[in-house]
Amino acid sequence: VSSAMGMAFSDIMEKANVFRANSKFFAEHYNLPGLDLYGICNKEIEENLQELNGGNNKKILGARKDKTFAKDSWEMKYNSTSRNLVRMSWFCEYMEHLFNGFMTQPDATLGTLGREAYDAKLGPHHPWVVRKGAQLGFKMATSKDKFYAAIGVTDPKEFELV
Repeated sequence: VSSAMGMAFSDIMEKANVFRANSKFFAEHYNLPGLDLYGICNKEIEENLQELNGGNNKKILGARKDKTFAKDSWEMKYNSTSRNLVRMSWFCEYMEHLFNGFMTQPDATLGTLGREAYDAKLGPHHPWVVRKGAQLGFKMATSKDKFYAAIGVTDPKEFELV
């Protein structure tokens, strides 16, 4: 689980870089300097960019009847802040569920808590094959003590409800 968490936190950094790049893009391309996340998302919705992730752009933009896009256009490469922000919120909900499990089910294994949090918060957004891979990963989860050490928790009582 700790290597999966490392990948997840790496993904958060990638999303933060997308936010920065898009802020710069809107400042330069649309002359809109200083847009916050809310402003970027609103502009993406206004321009119908909110679903784009770079990998799906050809399919999504190709289905649009109002405009055609050159293969090397910025639209074909655009990675939406809105889409990334939604996915980051899913991860935050997963983490909240996981840490609530630490407090409310202190005797449960890390694998059990991780699987329950995944099934509740991330699984509904993933295809079957990803859900099956996640289930296998949770069966191989490390101990809570190793997880605590990996995230810098020195006293597991920090998770006890007061």
